[in-house]
Amino acid sequence: MKIEIKGVIFKCKEDERVFFSRIHALPGFKCVAEEGGCLHLVIEVGADPSLEEKIQEICDIWNTVYRVFD
Repeated sequence: MKIEIKGVIFKCKEDERVFFSRIHALPGFKCVAEEGGCLHLVIEVGADPSLEEKIQEICDIWNTVYRVFD
């Protein structure tokens, strides 16, 4: 599964570190890459059913949005 997170803005290095530690802790996390101002995550298919809820929580904290690609 591929997920795009748009326009994440970090207040400081610690803020960025916390964001990425939360992304890396997502169930089924494989990798993340930056492309064109967006982050692209790859998550194992069949990961935790609450995955989207966890991503939404992260996006709410950093005031951004995400989109899932099949």
